[in-house]
Formats: sequence, structure tokens, C-alpha cells
Amino acid sequence: MDPKRFQARGRRVSLTVALIVAAALPAGSAAFAADTAAPTATGPAAVADEVAARAGWIVYQRSPHVRVVRVDGTGDRIVTPVPAGNQQHPDWSPDGSRIAFDVDDSAIWVVGFHGERPRQVYTCTAPCLWVSEPAWSPDGTEIAFTRYSVKADGRTARRSVVAAVGVRSGKVRVLHRVRRGSDIPFTPRWSPDGRRIVFEEDRFVDDDKDTSDTVG
Repeated sequence: MDPKRFQARGRRVSLTVALIVAAALPAGSAAFAADTAAPTATGPAAVADEVAARAGWIVYQRSPHVRVVRVDGTGDRIVTPVPAGNQQHPDWSPDGSRIAFDVDDSAIWVVGFHGERPRQVYTCTAPCLWVSEPAWSPDGTEIAFTRYSVKADGRTARRSVVAAVGVRSGKVRVLHRVRRGSDIPFTPRWSPDGRRIVFEEDRFVDDDKDTSDTVG
């Protein structure tokens, strides 16, 4: 997130961790790939071979691209040059075959480990001001993210949300909406069973100061 894009600013005073239920779910910016696979063949043996071959990779951001590198420092490369813009907050899919990231705080993209099939799964359109910090659901069907919006006057904040988008369907559902416009959620992460979301929530309270209260 670019702090310059956020106009309501304040003083940080407290911290609370929020945990919400991801209702109706069926069943840093660096991330480690311990079980990372993009099977090219079928059957348990083929999947196991791919997991073994991909284990030990790290995905990270170095402006303006998302990159991957082995844990021993070799193989460092850009994942994809597409799209142009500042690629941030990469997150591995559960099987390690794909990577989600946001671009210029304006869209969520998904790309294969080798840079194949980059595609946009969510676009921030008015009144949305930014989207950020995608996080794969444990079953790989959805990506959670934070969305901040403003009202028509361009100054007053709408209530921000933690939302999730279906990777295939593109359907978006709101998992949590903050209580007031000055509250902003950050860094959503799924529970292992995919039934809950944990995130940080900040409150911007003092005008003209680039600090905030962490309240949730």
C-alpha cells in the first residue's frame, strides 16, 4: 500500500488482533515454498516428484517485480514482467504452482511458478481506492485481500473490507467490514482449515500526521 494514497491519517495507540469466520467457505512480503508443485504428469508419484523438485524456493518482491530464488541463493529470477507496475505482496498457492500478488495497489494477479498464464483476478474500480495483500485460501479456490474505498467526495472514507475473490469464478464476497471509515484492515491470513481469517486493523485518528492506531 502506498501511504500517500491514504488521506485520513492519525496516531498509533493500541493493538488488537481480529479473528473472523470465513462463512460459507466449502470445506511479506516473502513466502517460503516448502510444498510447491505444478504437476505435469498424473498420479501420486508424479506429484511427489514435482514437490521434491520445487521444494526450497522463496518468493519475494524487489521493486518493481515479484521474484523467486532458491534458499541457497541460486536461481534468482523475475517471475513475470507482466503486468507493468509495482508488483507486491506475493503469496504461494497451497500447491506451490501459482503465485498471487497485487500491482500498484489496484489489482490482484495470479501467475504460474514459471511465469505462465498471468491473469488478473480482481480490479480495483471506483469507489475502490486500493486493494492489497492477497492470501490464498488453504484449498486454493479463493484469495483473500484488503480493499479500501472512498465516498463520492473523494475525501470521506467508506468502511474498508477484508474480501475474498474466487480464483476461477471471479466472484467476490466480503468477509469483514470495519466499523468506521478511519479503520483499515491489513494482512489477512486464513486458518489452516479455511474457516477463519486473522488480520490487523489500524485506526487513523489525527489529521496531518502519517501515523495510526492499531486497533484490531
